[in-house]
Amino acid sequence: MRILYIVDNYYPHIGGAELLFQNLAEGMAKANHKVTVLTPKNFPEYRDQEMYHGVQIVRQRVPPFAQRYFFTIWAIWKAIQLAKQHDLIHTATYNSIPLAWLAGLIARKKTVLTIYEVWDKKWYNLSGQTALKASLFRLFERTLLLFPFNRVICISDSTLRDYKALFPSVPAERIYPGVDYESMERLRLTAPQKNAFRQAKNWKEKDYVILGFGRPGISKGFDYLIEAVPTVVSNLPNARFVFIFPSAPNFISLRELLVQRLESFNLPASLTVLDRQSQADLFAYIQSVDCVVIPSLAEGFGYAAIEACTLAASVVTTTAGSIPEVVSGKVYLTMPANSHALAEGIIKMATSSELGLPSQKFTNEAMIRAHSSLYKDLLNQIDNSHPELPVTQ
Repeated sequence: MRILYIVDNYYPHIGGAELLFQNLAEGMAKANHKVTVLTPKNFPEYRDQEMYHGVQIVRQRVPPFAQRYFFTIWAIWKAIQLAKQHDLIHTATYNSIPLAWLAGLIARKKTVLTIYEVWDKKWYNLSGQTALKASLFRLFERTLLLFPFNRVICISDSTLRDYKALFPSVPAERIYPGVDYESMERLRLTAPQKNAFRQAKNWKEKDYVILGFGRPGISKGFDYLIEAVPTVVSNLPNARFVFIFPSAPNFISLRELLVQRLESFNLPASLTVLDRQSQADLFAYIQSVDCVVIPSLAEGFGYAAIEACTLAASVVTTTAGSIPEVVSGKVYLTMPANSHALAEGIIKMATSSELGLPSQKFTNEAMIRAHSSLYKDLLNQIDNSHPELPVTQ
């Protein structure tokens, strides 16, 4: 098979969506399929084209602001040319949807859409936007989801339920993403290594170190975690917070707001804010702290939560979206969008050893098998007509 992936972000960009398609693309390439990825050129140092782990990556140059939106328009010609050289096109929410659909229509290729999550009415109570902006975002999302594709994949039962609530007549299926457990095991630290890492960071043995990490997007809930900081520090005097916020162009303004709020607490001895880390360093932080907090407001799958559950001593997270489906181990679940609940969870986690959920795994092998079966079934269909528009309730 010759597969073209058109996605808003890809390696070396870091995030759950990027990991999903990197694992999928590299897995299909390893199975001797021709795989190409078309994606924006997010940073000047990225190459325009490169072969990485068997995948041909083609990056469309875009301005340093609103990159995904410019990508939708500026990559049209390149998408059409690449589509003609491949058997099918696979894209994902959100901004790549019109681009992939148009390329498939013109090149007469089968198309697949992966949906990470569906916000719909969540825009009003979780996004922090005004009613007008929330309505515009909801309309934007609904419009994009109306583009017809030959197959629709949702990455969790939670996302599938949300999608079917809007489009009950559209066939859709759930395929869980794969998780790179091998990298986590390869980078797992021994107890002496954890102690050495803590000493290198000047963390005392009595310090209770709490980590929040990830891109500071509106759905990640870091503003609620930050508002919980004073309450936690007042109840746990030895608490120390570490935040890892990548300063990607799309999130730099949100990052600056979060950092300014942290600085306003005037707790320099209890707070550390870091920029993007290598995978090895990030995993070292996750393993060496006492508690990892994933304060998501909405979550299509939850890579960060799974990584934390696999590597960390304990995890505090929310019941948002798919998180209850995927977490395991010593976990405290609390309601989303509530700083007091997060603070309570952190404090309870520092004093309790009774919490725990059964372990579970989401392998790349299972994900790749499911996608490969879907691709083959789709390409074996002799009907080349374009799918009809979804019908909403």
